[in-house]
Amino acid sequence: RKTAWDTEAVCFQSMAQKAKEGKYDVDTSARVSKVAFDLKLMVFNAIIYNPATHVVNKAALQLLKASRSVLAKWEKGELMCRVCHGDEVYIENPVQICDFCCTGIHAQCLPEVRQ
Repeated sequence: RKTAWDTEAVCFQSMAQKAKEGKYDVDTSARVSKVAFDLKLMVFNAIIYNPATHVVNKAALQLLKASRSVLAKWEKGELMCRVCHGDEVYIENPVQICDFCCTGIHAQCLPEVRQ
């Protein structure tokens, strides 16, 4: 699917689908580049198609700012699980990023959620 500016339409759902299909499964540096490209394209589309005062535009700029440090850590191989210190990333056990401290943690290493 293309946008009016002839760029690919990208969203988190399409990125998750690409991950499930193994389209990001290449060596680590290329994986970071592919994910970063799609993420930046999604952000730039949100900025292009929404006025500067729109909530989507503002959220896109915040996402771009926050993602820079996470992608830089991932590119250096520093984004590992803070619990088990493993750097393996699988669909079944993804590394999730803490919004507060930008550290990674495997889904299976997360402590149980208290009810």
